[in-house]
Formats: sequence, structure tokens, C-alpha cells
Amino acid sequence: MQRSTKLVAGIVALLVVVGVPALKVYPGPSERERIAVALDESLRASKEGRPGGVLEYLTDQFRINEESPGTRNQIAKLIRDSRPDVVVENREPEIFGDQAKIVSDVEVKASFLGQSLNQRFGNVTLVFKREPTRKYLVFPTHTWRLDQVFLPEGQVDALREGF
Repeated sequence: MQRSTKLVAGIVALLVVVGVPALKVYPGPSERERIAVALDESLRASKEGRPGGVLEYLTDQFRINEESPGTRNQIAKLIRDSRPDVVVENREPEIFGDQAKIVSDVEVKASFLGQSLNQRFGNVTLVFKREPTRKYLVFPTHTWRLDQVFLPEGQVDALREGF
């Protein structure tokens, strides 16, 4: 074995021996911080028209008032074309195990096919779900993804009429 190969193997072994226990001891960001990151990143990506940044924070079963808003491709096209600017006023989550919810007023500004939407929705419930993922493709961790959005009765129709 060459000397450089032994050196690299030794460094990798040292990183595993020291790094794995350190990751177990270091808790990382709090659940509230993880939810805030998921919300902030998805809202920023939405405003910039980057559907990938939004879709990575939506669960595969994402629903709005128990209805599917469309396929992931349809959601991506809508985000890319309308670049919605969404403002969530209250960002304080209530956490219940693997689920969390935020109840807040939400303001949505977007334009799609020449139609403009500038709507304020009161008492919107955002339901997040904690899902397992990997950091650096190796280390197990978790992230929070938006699972459901509940708009109060009558506001869903206002959203549909906006577009």
C-alpha cells in the first residue's frame, strides 16, 4: 500500500471515530429552527420562481383543504410562471411529535397568464411533517416538510377565483 493511501485511510478512520460520536452529542438546530428554515427557504424559492426549492419542502402527499393541488410538475410550472410572493405573519409553530402546525394570516401576491392575485387569507393552518433524510448523503437526520394547508371555509373559492 502506498504511503498516501495509508494516510487517506487513516484520516478517514479518524474522522469516523471522532465525527460519528460528535454528531450524536451535538444536537444540531432545534425543531423550531428547522421548521423556520423549511418555511423561509420555500417562501424565498417561491418568490424567485425556483420550483425545486419549494418542492423539496413539500411532502409527496401535499394537500390544500384535503385536495391535491395537482401533480408536482403542475405545481412546479405554477411556481415558475407566477412567482408567488407569500407572507406568513405568525411563524411560531406548535410541535406535536412528528407534526407541527402554524396558524397565521397569510398574504399571497402573484400573477399568472395576465391575472393578478393580491389576497389576504385569515387563520390559515400550515401543517408540517417531520421526515427522515440524509445530510451529505451519509448521515441520517430529518427535515420538516409542508404536508397540508387548511384555508377557512369560503377562502378556497376566493383563491380559485383569483386565478
